[in-house]
Amino acid sequence: MQAKPERGDEHVFVVRMWCEPGGGGEAQWRGSVRHLASTLVRYFTSSDEMLEFMLLRRAKD
Repeated sequence: MQAKPERGDEHVFVVRMWCEPGGGGEAQWRGSVRHLASTLVRYFTSSDEMLEFMLLRRAKD
């Protein structure tokens, strides 16, 4: 079992995802991720974009 991280090592994010209709009947998944400590938000259309933001926020703290 892993040890619980120290409070200073935690990062809390809120991720929201929704589906928007696209041209030609194709749906497009979109989302936003908010870093609660900094209140910064990034909108994304891929999980790679979401993860990039989360890793960058973690590296800055």
